[in-house]
Amino acid sequence: MLTGFIAFLILPDSNKYKSTLKDYRSDPKTVITYFDLDGDGISEEIRFHNSDLYHYVMVYVNSTILEDWYLDGLIGNFGFADYNRDGSFEIYVNTYYNDSIFINQINPWSRHSDSTRSKYVDRYTEYSGKIEKSGQFEGAVDLNADGTNDIIFSFLAGQSQKPRKIAAWDIYNDTLFTSEYSGTGILGLEFFDGNHDGFLEIFGKTAAFENCKKDFPYPDTMAWLMVLDHDLKFLFDPIPLGGKTSSLQYLPVKGGSDYIIALLKNEATGASSSEILLFDMTGVQINNRPLIDRSPGCDFFLLASQVADENFHYLITSEGTVEIINNKLEIIKKIRVQPFAGATPRKIDIDLDGTNELIFQTRIYDEFIIYRDGFRHPVKIKLPHGGSIQNYSINMYEGNKHFLCFYSEGYLMQFDYLQNDLYYWRYLIYIIIFTLIFLIIRFYFRYLSNLKFINRTKITELQIKSISNQLEPHFTLNTLNAIGSLYAHDDKDKADFYFAKYAKLVRNTLIHSEQISHSLNEELEYVKNYLDIQKFRFNERFDYTVSVSEEINLDLTVPKMLLFTFVENAVKHGLRNKEGKGHLIISIESSEKKYRMTIGDDGIGREKAKEYSGMSTGKGLRILDEILDLYNKLYRQRIIYTIKDQYDNTGKSAGTMVIVELPIKSI
Repeated sequence: MLTGFIAFLILPDSNKYKSTLKDYRSDPKTVITYFDLDGDGISEEIRFHNSDLYHYVMVYVNSTILEDWYLDGLIGNFGFADYNRDGSFEIYVNTYYNDSIFINQINPWSRHSDSTRSKYVDRYTEYSGKIEKSGQFEGAVDLNADGTNDIIFSFLAGQSQKPRKIAAWDIYNDTLFTSEYSGTGILGLEFFDGNHDGFLEIFGKTAAFENCKKDFPYPDTMAWLMVLDHDLKFLFDPIPLGGKTSSLQYLPVKGGSDYIIALLKNEATGASSSEILLFDMTGVQINNRPLIDRSPGCDFFLLASQVADENFHYLITSEGTVEIINNKLEIIKKIRVQPFAGATPRKIDIDLDGTNELIFQTRIYDEFIIYRDGFRHPVKIKLPHGGSIQNYSINMYEGNKHFLCFYSEGYLMQFDYLQNDLYYWRYLIYIIIFTLIFLIIRFYFRYLSNLKFINRTKITELQIKSISNQLEPHFTLNTLNAIGSLYAHDDKDKADFYFAKYAKLVRNTLIHSEQISHSLNEELEYVKNYLDIQKFRFNERFDYTVSVSEEINLDLTVPKMLLFTFVENAVKHGLRNKEGKGHLIISIESSEKKYRMTIGDDGIGREKAKEYSGMSTGKGLRILDEILDLYNKLYRQRIIYTIKDQYDNTGKSAGTMVIVELPIKSI
């Protein structure tokens, strides 16, 4: 588990695709985009400039100005199309001049006076003194099957009311035809021959914005199912659906099925009243499926498969769920993706392989995710300047290099989008990294194990030194002489009693000498045996009491000799030379997240004990200090002690007190 976590932190990016920022610049008055206008595989840079004085379009070829075209009126939306299919693309721009809307064609490769032309679309009115730029370039398709493309713009005015229509400019015949007068506009157009009559029909999205006058036909107080034929006439009478603030997205079902799939969102009444519907090409409803289990505020939309013969669609929610549904509205499969903002994703062929990638904006305003077809191989992009994206484009260079370009609020940002070279080597890289991490961790734990062994060995050696102090010949001989004296005076029971205690003391010392710790209860028993023997040796010259609180866990593991060292010092240096009878108190209690052990005696005190030359070398405490230090390194259990001198009311030494503290976390 540790290996996996470390590997996760240091593994290189192994996604199949990657993207990095390559260029970032600002031009607040000019929208900058890229398009290969002449079909040579290298993009031209096209700039659309609006200022108080000038409105112009400028084309750069290899960083050199090719030409600029000044236009009458405010520049709106734009696009690129090859209307006559000669391999060269023109620029199409809608403009707003005086009270009129125009569609303008710019042919950058023409050196004649007819390099620009324009077509009147409709009148407009300002709202609150401002022009509503309502036009949207929708593409170029051959609606009338004459072999040339018609330029399609949709217009959806807001509070200014007009225009709300679709306009198709047949440049070859220099005619403009528009959709019928309506209070509801259609955006996001899709073109497909749904009824197999040899002509394209038009599908899209309508919404109930509720900002048109009531005298409009098909007012925007609800969403409408509006399918147009190639003459921009209604294929069937528009069908009202939904209510206030509703929206309807409707797409053709491809793959040989003459159906229309529609997504109805009733935002005012909640997601529970939203549904997916299926119509035939005459507008008759065939099927529907309510959308349930959608949280409030969840946005969703439909996306058709990009494979021509596949007739399934993706139902995508902003919560990060993608449902693949067939033409019976059944869910075939579910996919989890990252949640995103409510904006419809952008479809653009970034790597020029003929299949569009999808660009989603996440719920972080400056973060986007690119998905390949089927929502595979996600790549995150972090924009240096966030905000509303006004334009996406592909900047192509020589050598098959290309950048994905974002234009947002005066800032142009260019990113590469490439296959990651590490992707095909990722498994070998994983094996190498995991092997190295495993070996490093194994070496580290082996080092820790060796360190623990060394520390345990040192503790054992120190405790053996302590044992040699306990069983020094002087102590052993005096104890045995005292017991032998009892036998000599025929006090066999008492002699047996103390001999048993001495034997137990020796047995516990020697048999468990390889252990560096034992239970608190064993430490107390060891100390009691020692004190009983010393009382016997010194002819009952001191008493002792042991007090342990009920909440104390006697099974707690402690270093050997922890209490004994202080008890031994109290007897040898405090009580042994006291005039009169002494007393030793041992108490253990729980206090403030720790165990508090107190060893107190009323002996002669440390200062007086120094007068008895040769009685103390301090060796026992030095050994204990080393043991506790190593014990802390081994078990991360810091045990501390303090030694305090006791005085009576006259300032005379009244003994010594030792306080030992064990942290509660080690219990």
